[in-house]
Amino acid sequence: MALVIAEPHKNEPVLAVSREWQSFLLNTNQNLPLDEKIERIAANCWLIPLDSGLHYFAALIQLLKRFDVPVRVLFLDDAPIWSKCPPSA
Repeated sequence: MALVIAEPHKNEPVLAVSREWQSFLLNTNQNLPLDEKIERIAANCWLIPLDSGLHYFAALIQLLKRFDVPVRVLFLDDAPIWSKCPPSA
């Protein structure tokens, strides 16, 4: 399992809303369709099971590099158990 977080140039707010970032998001939406096991938590965050989503993970990393988007990846042994606030959310 991999938690992938694309960082939209957090140190440069102008770049965070730039055409490059918007192009990356659009390209991701158009060229990387989600399957039922891949969870897109936010526009810049994906939870990808590596046993079935390795191809998606590789393609996403390739897009991130192509658009020069900083990325963080956290590898997990199992899917996380999420806490929700408020609990009824």
